[in-house]
Amino acid sequence: MRSLVALAAVLVGCVQGDFTERAGQREAVALAWHAVGGAGDAPAIGWREAECSTPTDEGGRLLGFLERGQCASGAHFTAPEYVNLVWPGDWRSSALAHELMHAALYRRTGDDDAGHMRPEWAVANDVALLLP
Repeated sequence: MRSLVALAAVLVGCVQGDFTERAGQREAVALAWHAVGGAGDAPAIGWREAECSTPTDEGGRLLGFLERGQCASGAHFTAPEYVNLVWPGDWRSSALAHELMHAALYRRTGDDDAGHMRPEWAVANDVALLLP
């Protein structure tokens, strides 16, 4: 049902992203959503084209899109609820688990913890390693 709401919002221009499902997406989302403690259906996933990059601690580059003046590899939105991601080539390297943690926290507490202060963030990092 949430996917239909996100699709309707795309059609009327309220959200950005291509909501076409990628290979393995259903399985990756189900694994990550359950592992971060998500309740109900996971938010819809919209794909954005890479338009910027930021350096990583390992000396690589993280692809992203411009969101609120910053380069982001993912973002969680609440009205309607959906997630935007850039596809880096595999699920483990994506921001999927991270953004689903924002969504799960928002549903549990009403705050998606944009400052990453809650202890649950260690779980999101571990979950990313379980993804294909």
